[in-house]
Amino acid sequence: MIFDRQRQRLLLQGKEYTAGDIFRLVAEGVENCPPALWDLYLFLEKWFDASPVITVHTSGSTGTPKELVVCKDRMMQSARLTCEFLNLQAGDTALLCMNLRYIGAMMVVVRSLVAGLNLIVRPASGHPLSDIEEPLRFAAMVPLQVYNTLRVPEEKARLEQTDILIIGGGAMDDSLEAEISALPTAVYSTYGMTETLSHIALRRLNGETASKHYYPFPSVELSLSAESTLVIKAPLICGEVLQTNDIACIYPDGSFTIAGRKDNVINSGGIKIQAEEMEKRLRPFIPVPFVVTSVPDPRLGQALTLLIAGQVDARELESKLQTVLDAYHRPRHIFMTESIPQTENGKTDRAGCRILARQMKKLHPLMFAGTGSDVGKSIISAAFCRIFRQDGYRPAPFKAQNMALNSYATPEGLEIGRAQAVQAEAAGVPCHTDMNPLLLKPQSDRTSQVVLNGKPIGSRGAYDYFRKEGREELRREVCAAYDRLAQKYNPIVLEGAGSISEINLREVDLVNLPMAMYAGADVILVADIDRGGVFASVYGSVMLLTPEERKHVKGILINKFRGDKSILEPGLRQLEDLCKIPVAGVVPYMNVDIEDEDSLSSKLGNTRQKGCIDIAVIRFPKISNFTDMDVFERMDEVSIRYVSKPSELKTPDMVILPGTKNTIDDLLWMRQNGLEAAILKLAARQVPVWGICGGFQMMGEWLVDEHAIESSHKGKIHGMGLFPVETEFEEEKVRTQTEGRFGELYGCFRELSGKRLTGYEIHMGRTKSREKEQPLCLLNAGESANGREARGIPCGWNRKNLYGSYVHGVFDAPGICETIATALAARKGITLEMAGQMDYIAYKEEQYDKLAEILRESLDMEKIYEIMGLEEKVHIEQVLPADIEHRSFEIIGEELKAMGKELEPEQAPVIMRAIHTTADFDYADHLKFSENAVEKAREAIKKGAVIITDTKMGWSGVNKKRLESYGGEALCFMADEDVAAEAKKNGSTRAVASMDKAANLFGDGTRPCIFAIGNAPTALIRLYELIQERKIKPALIIGAPVGFVNVIQSKELILSLKDTPYIVAEGRKGGSNVAAAICNALLYGIK
Repeated sequence: MIFDRQRQRLLLQGKEYTAGDIFRLVAEGVENCPPALWDLYLFLEKWFDASPVITVHTSGSTGTPKELVVCKDRMMQSARLTCEFLNLQAGDTALLCMNLRYIGAMMVVVRSLVAGLNLIVRPASGHPLSDIEEPLRFAAMVPLQVYNTLRVPEEKARLEQTDILIIGGGAMDDSLEAEISALPTAVYSTYGMTETLSHIALRRLNGETASKHYYPFPSVELSLSAESTLVIKAPLICGEVLQTNDIACIYPDGSFTIAGRKDNVINSGGIKIQAEEMEKRLRPFIPVPFVVTSVPDPRLGQALTLLIAGQVDARELESKLQTVLDAYHRPRHIFMTESIPQTENGKTDRAGCRILARQMKKLHPLMFAGTGSDVGKSIISAAFCRIFRQDGYRPAPFKAQNMALNSYATPEGLEIGRAQAVQAEAAGVPCHTDMNPLLLKPQSDRTSQVVLNGKPIGSRGAYDYFRKEGREELRREVCAAYDRLAQKYNPIVLEGAGSISEINLREVDLVNLPMAMYAGADVILVADIDRGGVFASVYGSVMLLTPEERKHVKGILINKFRGDKSILEPGLRQLEDLCKIPVAGVVPYMNVDIEDEDSLSSKLGNTRQKGCIDIAVIRFPKISNFTDMDVFERMDEVSIRYVSKPSELKTPDMVILPGTKNTIDDLLWMRQNGLEAAILKLAARQVPVWGICGGFQMMGEWLVDEHAIESSHKGKIHGMGLFPVETEFEEEKVRTQTEGRFGELYGCFRELSGKRLTGYEIHMGRTKSREKEQPLCLLNAGESANGREARGIPCGWNRKNLYGSYVHGVFDAPGICETIATALAARKGITLEMAGQMDYIAYKEEQYDKLAEILRESLDMEKIYEIMGLEEKVHIEQVLPADIEHRSFEIIGEELKAMGKELEPEQAPVIMRAIHTTADFDYADHLKFSENAVEKAREAIKKGAVIITDTKMGWSGVNKKRLESYGGEALCFMADEDVAAEAKKNGSTRAVASMDKAANLFGDGTRPCIFAIGNAPTALIRLYELIQERKIKPALIIGAPVGFVNVIQSKELILSLKDTPYIVAEGRKGGSNVAAAICNALLYGIK
């Protein structure tokens, strides 16, 4: 073996490399070098340099990953111990298939250098043996790689040809160990950690010497602490005695077993439960990933808690566990989650699990019921979904029964009401049919299509639907949907329907108080003061309830108020006295842009002219999914008019035929009132006409409904004849989310060709063409295996200035509406000066945050949390309820202490608020401060500092009231017209232009400036340049852009500044929320 690093050679896939070769390869650069080999070259460059030490990263399984500096000589001694134990010889093939950031992969390379092994390199993937041809003498993998390999016969055969396999980096599952026992390969489980330079003991998993005991290397001495944790003395590889947190048992022959970690012991009422041991006991009964953790409990101290990732019947599981576990070892809580928190290298993140479990500890469900329809229940429910999300919970919306033509396709290809999809978006969770199990889509004044659990089950008249017969079956379905949802989310935000006091429907009601009583929900009664008679409507609604129903109404919310609230106060006090229910707050009439639920929307009567582009949308009697046009509503250059007769149509620049629940009836309606003829005349004059879903179907030659599936008109009727297609209606409905790109288009919108689009389809008909296709778009079009653009599935039609497809949301993707508006303006000889592409997703996020902020300012949030069962009642700050915030900071403090982390007192509030905002403990290590940065920033704030952000979201998150109290203000220039113009003129980004504007305004130093950058690395780079050019001298730079392109490099520039105070989120993590959180931490810490 060779221990002189300068004499070592790397035998790489049969070719020998010297240190000089490695330095040359690195100097040549990464181009044309596979990433796995490049990582190897970078590691070897550090290995062969003159430094006697090298930096490695811990896995983070017991806390935040951290850097350790280790001695290269000790790494070589560790390599020698393993090679001698396994009898590895020069020339033996060894596989490197793990991430070289961690010690396990590094030691594979060091063993190859010391022992002269022939190294075979593959990327760190789940299937490392997928293309290995040569037999291997030695391989090292993590359990997941072994598991995946055993699932593929060809890869399993290659593993069986490998002589020796060691497995580390994670716990070994019993079922995986059973599979391994049948392999001819000599397989070992390793015990060790980064501090011991990979492993100090091995356990044979198969063959005659298979054992549950680990056997240490000869030079390793083991003992137990007073707490029965393992103590390691290994002088060759570790310079000091290592005290672990692993609870162990040492046997007379020197071997040992591990029961689990000391910090994973749950003390529940004096009974100490080892989390890992409990997981072993429960694994046969839970077929999906899970983890045992705990939440604080006032009686037990810690309550045993199960976090389960996946669908499991919790009640059935509880029943099963009662038969196999004694009372002291049964879980007190079972929480369903999307996934189990993991560290960066795939281990269970125990600290993250404890945080998640505490966040999921149940609040009471909350229902918003109304005194009538259109009082604002949907938007209030969306606001609370966002508020609970901001406060660290994982909420979900629920409406047992919704009646609306505006629907949405879930990721599973099923259908729910659009309002619940919007609420789910506000909550930050994927929409699901359990959020709206029963959807009624009106087909006429007396009949509706009934959609149950996302699928249509037929049409029913109002009388038949509300008869008692069959209602219990529907009730069971909606209750089962609620139960499934409540297992995964907390809290559930329920929405009622219509009036809370429909006394004629009390016995068959599925959605209001009967649902609230089933769910155990607290009810807030919402009333609309804008329509008048609010006191009578509230009092009458309450008095019509039975005494038992009245008990569930815990608060009254007055919505859509205009004027001076003090004038309302006497009436509110009288209302409380009469109803014996407190008023939770008065919400003002809000100017917030949230998608509307159905055709009650006031926007459908909107004829306001605001822009030079005039788009006419046909307002069908059964119009559906009219939110497709919302993106145009946000453009100052465009006027959207909803028209229902020829005299209103006039001469628009474009006509949109939107979706409809009844294509044939709405086409006949257009035909009878003259709109069809007027549109055909416009089309003949080359005015663009765009059909969406039902509108697209109308534009074809024929509509066929032989079985009266969608309409009462059986048979075949002529379409508008604009496209050579025929649509036949079938029972099976298409429901899917989709993405793709526009095809090669003709007409005035040819610039859309090739642009990406996203959206969804919900329709009954199938459309066929009688000519060669000229599709509007190609769905699911993306990169194919050979790197070329895959064509995708044709959808829709394009002929000259006629466009149509089934895709809802077709205008939403960046650049689509701007391209259309620019083309329409060009037809009129107008050149539009756009501020840039609208980021519709970011815009909606800003609106949800704005909505939440208004609700927080208007309501007694402390009272609402008290109603929902939150035990701690303390003062509430402006942005977050302080009871939640205080509890969160306590949890963070406990977790940091458990990780052994002590924060600098000045920096602690900033770091903890960043963790509080993100639930990411990496910020304890990766938030970097220049000297006295916090103190200097607070002094600047006290002098009236300006905080400049690079996103509207970051601006929204800063506590502006607190900032203004010191004479400061928060500014964001990103949407300013002069910034957009400057960016366009210079060919730069708005982020760069924003920094230039800030330098022009504040570069003279008359006001201190704090830059809070949470999105754009280009802003940081430009800021660095402006500082170097002496055009601005910031009081502080908060550098927290998030992402991959130039993010790390931009932060490193700021970290290199000598005389500029900074707080930088090192690495790729960050975000506008982090930047705003740091600003608020600075504000709240001023005495």
